[in-house]
Amino acid sequence: MSAKIPLAPIVEEIANRYGFFEFDNCGPLGPLEISVAAIQDLQFYGRHLKISDLTEHLSVSLSQDQLSVAFPQVIETSEVSTWRRAVREFFRLVSEENPRILGREELRRWDKPRTPEGGLDALPLSASFLDRTYVGEFIVREKKQLVADYRRSQGNYLASVDDDGNIPAVLLMDASSQIASHLVGFNGRALRGVATHPESYQNLDYRYQQVPAEAALRAILLRWAPDGLDHLAWGNSGTESWEKAVFLAQKKFPDKGPKCVCFKGSFHGRTLISLFSSWNPVKRLPFELKGYETLWAEFPEDKEPHLVKNADSQWLAFWEKAGDPAFSAPEVAPQDLLLAAEVESLMEVRQHLLSGEVSSVSVEPMQCEGGDRFASNRFFQSLRVLTKAMGVALIFDEVQTGFGLGGHELWSNSFGLVSSSGEPLPPDFINLAKKCQVGAVLSSVPDTYRTSAHAASFARGYINAVSVNTIALTALGDRVRERLFTLAEQYDFVAAPRAQGLAFAFDLPDAAYANNFVNQRFYHGFMVYIAGETTLRFRIQHSTTPDDLEHIFLEVTRGELQ
Repeated sequence: MSAKIPLAPIVEEIANRYGFFEFDNCGPLGPLEISVAAIQDLQFYGRHLKISDLTEHLSVSLSQDQLSVAFPQVIETSEVSTWRRAVREFFRLVSEENPRILGREELRRWDKPRTPEGGLDALPLSASFLDRTYVGEFIVREKKQLVADYRRSQGNYLASVDDDGNIPAVLLMDASSQIASHLVGFNGRALRGVATHPESYQNLDYRYQQVPAEAALRAILLRWAPDGLDHLAWGNSGTESWEKAVFLAQKKFPDKGPKCVCFKGSFHGRTLISLFSSWNPVKRLPFELKGYETLWAEFPEDKEPHLVKNADSQWLAFWEKAGDPAFSAPEVAPQDLLLAAEVESLMEVRQHLLSGEVSSVSVEPMQCEGGDRFASNRFFQSLRVLTKAMGVALIFDEVQTGFGLGGHELWSNSFGLVSSSGEPLPPDFINLAKKCQVGAVLSSVPDTYRTSAHAASFARGYINAVSVNTIALTALGDRVRERLFTLAEQYDFVAAPRAQGLAFAFDLPDAAYANNFVNQRFYHGFMVYIAGETTLRFRIQHSTTPDDLEHIFLEVTRGELQ
């Protein structure tokens, strides 16, 4: 006896893909219906689309008044492929003949946020989608009231599936750039070039055939890489790229154990090894494997990262002796709290490395999920010298910080990593993703276990890479920093402002205050997220305009925050 499944989610998913949303239904579990009114403006084979066209091309039933059709509520699992083909072909034809009505062409450029007068609870199409999604509570219900339509999202603006006339009912400025994944905006014109690359459709495997987009992205990344990182390994996500770097570290230092040292507050991904190497205990502890637990050190946060602090040659020479059994911590002036914290962290790392169980130390140039926490150049310079002296790999996790977030192609390139004699001392590995569109590891050793990746992702990553304009990004970041520090001077609730390149953040008085703001964010017209407990973090991009920035800073000071 074959099983039956609901048909509505299948039809909705395919129709929505082609821009058709005008369904009527009888609740989350009811049958989908299409009325005469929903199709009255559509063309089909050069004439008006009729209800009879639906009954001819799809196995739907006509209502008694002949003003609507209804899809079956459930179908046999054996019928799924047949239904998919029929629905896909029908809506493909309708979409091709009605590009403007179904949103395949731009109606206008979105240049400011908008929300409906009735608030975000007045979004019937989003509510309908969400009701269907959460039937049976198999998926945990979230607080978000809207469903996004990525076809109509443009630049900085995320559009809802709901309409108000011929424009989206909601347009939210994405002040987080999809958590640092975007550089040229939603549906950026440059990214449309991906569709012109034949390999995007052929999806050739670079391991066995030449893929021009892969070769082009490889050439750019290796040009960005510091001397000594002459190899590149691919993956399909930030998590994969980090785990690949840990794997390569074990290959480079086979005499060391498999463990990794990470820093409290870090985040490295959501698969097994990366998850129990991310600090959040709630997410980490259920997945730890006995005997393979990640080792932890304090992250010495620099609250004033705009004041550059570099290590001198004498300080670096001191840490080059860290492998000596008689090595001990240097004396630090008690009033220099940051330097004392750095020494404490470095000594924690050294203690872990003495066990012989560790083959790598991983650190983010800025802890993003941990609350946009910076460390000084001096700390990173000392850490590189220490790991070199102890014979273990140093991994810079640049999944979020790479591709211009800090104003440089690679944020870690700005740290000035050298030995006490001034010789360049690059990290062993730098892993990338997000704007890179694929997982990538700039490596000091070749990859002996190459991973496949989608050719279209290489093309998108290449377009993002050539779009990184460090001069423009630095200038944009400087404007943001000036505006942010002025805001901090004007309002007591804005604390610890920090900004570099496309990233800026500040702290609010407490977690309740921060949550209160985030709960209002849609009404303020933009997307922003909490990092840590009290930090609001922002990620801007090339498509961010001066008016967008002004809106962000204006809304921060409005309403209940004042």
